[in-house]
Amino acid sequence: MSYKRNESFVLGFWNYNDLKTGGASEVERWKDLGLNTAMMPMGCSPEQIEKELPAFLDELQKHGMKVVLLFNEIGAGYYASYGADAFRAKFREIYEKYGKHPAVLGFYPGEEPGGDIIDSFAGTLKIMLEEAPELVPFIDLGANASHMEQVASTGVPVSGFGNYSQMEPEERGTEDYFKLMNAQMKACKKYGMDCMPTLLSSAHYRFQAPKEVDYIWQINTAAICGCTGIYWFRLYDKLVAMDYRGSPIDEYGEPNGEYYQGMKRAQTRFNIHHGKLIMKLHHDTTYFITKRYGGYPAYPEAGHGLVKRAYSCDTFFGYYDKAPIPGIVSFFKGEDGYDYVAVMNNSRTEAGSITLEFDKATKKVEYVYHNGEQTRGLLLEGTRDLDYLKEEIWLAPAQMEILRIQ
Repeated sequence: MSYKRNESFVLGFWNYNDLKTGGASEVERWKDLGLNTAMMPMGCSPEQIEKELPAFLDELQKHGMKVVLLFNEIGAGYYASYGADAFRAKFREIYEKYGKHPAVLGFYPGEEPGGDIIDSFAGTLKIMLEEAPELVPFIDLGANASHMEQVASTGVPVSGFGNYSQMEPEERGTEDYFKLMNAQMKACKKYGMDCMPTLLSSAHYRFQAPKEVDYIWQINTAAICGCTGIYWFRLYDKLVAMDYRGSPIDEYGEPNGEYYQGMKRAQTRFNIHHGKLIMKLHHDTTYFITKRYGGYPAYPEAGHGLVKRAYSCDTFFGYYDKAPIPGIVSFFKGEDGYDYVAVMNNSRTEAGSITLEFDKATKKVEYVYHNGEQTRGLLLEGTRDLDYLKEEIWLAPAQMEILRIQ
């Protein structure tokens, strides 16, 4: 296995189109939205694939984007119907023809495998990894992690799951979102896999249409909890699609006002500051402050490593009392040998501050911006009469900051 993390945090989407409506002509728009990965359109005839796919791959490469290839002949259903040898032969044929293109990230083997097909699903992954070890199969196991061990035994380096409850109107949705995130991340860590969940960019059922702050919150919560990418469900609305609505691109193929701009601003900002940096950090632990969700632990009273205290402030510069914001604090090990701490405002409506008090052994702490190209250090002298570094970090709703500790 020759798995290497992507250069940047994966921002992809499910592509319910064909190659005429969701192919080469749309790539420039995806890039404008801040996306860096696409799924091959799902509704393609063999004739359309033969005619349109090469130009689609070239256009993706031109814009520095990757793609997950999808063919009916190389999914778990084909494996189950025709067996391992026939699947391997078909995979080799398609891999040789399309899979070696520089824009290809991996192949789609199917999704949410049940007990009746999990053996075939694992078989497809094993053959994909044997025949194309440089590629990363797309995995969506659903909300149930019961098949994780069998899937992990194939050597696949990345897993994923759908997580939509964060866009329910009630508070319970946030609890369910973090509960599933916590369980899936624990399972991925157990088996040494990176995690790339599918999050929500379209309203349907009781799930609400994301606004800009919801896009920021979803991206940042995934990153701070240790994920290395996300896929959006879904990017386009359709004229015939029941109650789906509020997608970034509307049912007429046009940018959908605040939804398009919200995704674009959220992803562009994340790419500029954190997208490449986060891929060089390896998640250690995550704590919640003020209010816990999903079974994540509260920040320990004894502190963690070089940060002895982390808390949300309940006054506005001492002038008046306010409700402390809920926060998330996560620790990462950097490939440069340093420790990193990420701090996030877990509220989507209220701004506020989170204070970090560093251990006396900590002599230098820096905010890291522009994926490490720009830093701003904290000074011991700035803490007045204290003999340790202390920083009150003001955060807009859903904002995340990353600091490097030396």
